[in-house]
Amino acid sequence: MTAGDQVAVVIPCHNYGHLVAEAIESALAQTLTLSEIVVVDDGSTDATADVTRTYAPRVRLVQQRCRGLSAARNTGAALVSSDYVMFLDADDTLEPTYVEHCLRAIRETPTAAFAYTQVRMFGATSGTSSFPPWDVERLLRENFVHASALLPTALVREVRYNERLKRGREDWDFYLGLAGRGLSGVLVDEPLLNYRQHPTSMLATLRRRPWVLHLGYCYLLVRHWRLYGWRRVVSGCREHLRQLRLEAVANIRKR
Repeated sequence: MTAGDQVAVVIPCHNYGHLVAEAIESALAQTLTLSEIVVVDDGSTDATADVTRTYAPRVRLVQQRCRGLSAARNTGAALVSSDYVMFLDADDTLEPTYVEHCLRAIRETPTAAFAYTQVRMFGATSGTSSFPPWDVERLLRENFVHASALLPTALVREVRYNERLKRGREDWDFYLGLAGRGLSGVLVDEPLLNYRQHPTSMLATLRRRPWVLHLGYCYLLVRHWRLYGWRRVVSGCREHLRQLRLEAVANIRKR
């Protein structure tokens, strides 16, 4: 690793003490030696801290009261001294070449500020993603960049994850923030992140509460209005509110 190439992996963890060792082991197994591995224990009440301490001094444990995923990521980014950082959810794992291939892609793509990969799903369901290359227009419609992109640490500290978002979409919000600054990413077209699928996901939970889902989309539209343009913000919010009314009427009729 040369100067300017130091990479840290930050693992936010809330009550995944039974899984965090797998995430840590996958970070330690990287073909490119990491300069730092930090586990941010976000108010866990299980064995997260005890499991993490068994990896000292190779892995640093930071504990904080439960403030949510975005806050845990911001804490990790503020603490590391590496040039690049990636966030690995405590229930996911990395393929050994993840960091090496992402760093190479950034070096070889002068226009790219960060790199992301395809994803292999495992657990409750399985499969492989088919994310597209970076496309701002598509990002305005949907998020296709996973949470574990390799990012410049200084950029994460500047943009920060939105700590108001407690029910998902914090990744989409963050990448819209990057796009709003004219920054772009590069796709490493290999499934190098192993994404654990649980029987009940946050998105599935949100779909049972459509008002949270639709109002959340409206929040993103308004928050990033310069990127979307006001005409698109107004029409998008109207459409989401229309869908919310239709779903509310349908639910009433089912009763």
